[in-house]
Amino acid sequence: MEFDSEKEKQRRLEMAEKLFKRILENQISLGARLFDSLVYVFTESQQWRQLTEMLSNITAGNCQPEVKTLNYLKKNLLYCFEPQVRAQLKEQIERLEDNFFAPANKPAPDAPEKPAPEQRKKPRKPKKPEEQ
Repeated sequence: MEFDSEKEKQRRLEMAEKLFKRILENQISLGARLFDSLVYVFTESQQWRQLTEMLSNITAGNCQPEVKTLNYLKKNLLYCFEPQVRAQLKEQIERLEDNFFAPANKPAPDAPEKPAPEQRKKPRKPKKPEEQ
């Protein structure tokens, strides 16, 4: 069944809400595509509180989000007109980014720190031998 038309928007939302309720009740793991689909449906229908609830229940053990989905959600936060809800969503998105994607960018605890650019020594040019 296709849910692309405007006529089907409400049915698509109802189905997503029922699905999400079942996911929570049965502790079902969310794959990247399912997570992306739920974020899309809830964002397009501006169900910000539903998104807040969904993001607050996500852990490394029950979801596999992708960066593109979180970026999509961040871009659409400007349509969330409730400052408190928007702030909660921002915090949750940052938490997910830290938990799922930031560790790859952080150096290992025992790795030496890279010097700041101004502390790095510039290579010296070899001196020309003096002409006699």
